[in-house]
Amino acid sequence: MPLLYNGINICDDCMFGNREYWETFSPFLGKFFPEDFPEIKAEKREQRIVLTSRGYEHLAVSFPETENPQIIRRQLYAFCANILLTKGILHLHSSFVLYHGQAILFTGPSGIGKTTQAELWRDYQGAKIVNGDAALLRKEGDRWWAYGTPIHGTSPYCENEQAPIRVLVVLEQGSRNQLSRLNGFSALSSCLPEFYRPRMDGKTEEIFWNTADELFREIPVWKLTCRPDKEATERLKNQFF
Repeated sequence: MPLLYNGINICDDCMFGNREYWETFSPFLGKFFPEDFPEIKAEKREQRIVLTSRGYEHLAVSFPETENPQIIRRQLYAFCANILLTKGILHLHSSFVLYHGQAILFTGPSGIGKTTQAELWRDYQGAKIVNGDAALLRKEGDRWWAYGTPIHGTSPYCENEQAPIRVLVVLEQGSRNQLSRLNGFSALSSCLPEFYRPRMDGKTEEIFWNTADELFREIPVWKLTCRPDKEATERLKNQFF
């Protein structure tokens, strides 16, 4: 039985060139490629689907044969994220809030309250939620920028917007609202589990660590121990705005 993705057979080494693919991914990811977006091919190999692209074969993504379009879409994005890593673009598990033209990123493990804090900022501070689950981070010139992604987990928020990063906030649930600055090592230790880190070749791994090191030296990282209330937003707003 052929593998179908929205009616498109992807088992014959064909490009993911169907309309939904380009409508979903190209607006978000195409901005990172000054020329054409890499041609991504899918082929069937012994009951598995392998995604490859010319020049990026070492970053191939393999997954069991499936007809579930959500799995295919997730793995397709994973392959795109692999390519972006080679360009020093990081994927961070975080909620991305846009406030006064700047990005606030809330990170932490699943269930810690990233989307909740984003919604509090929307409700009490008039901020816009760009993404409730993920952001792409890239340095342009002397500034770090956050970008929305086409992947948003269980969160309903998914906007194609970008903004310079004002602060990266590590969330911790607590009985009172409190802010504290994290030094480089603490920031790295707290945030590292939330970065997308596939199995990488040596060159890509070096790019990842150099990029992460630069990020944590230049972007303020604070821990917000908080309750899900308005005061939590006020603490952060008074510190940075």
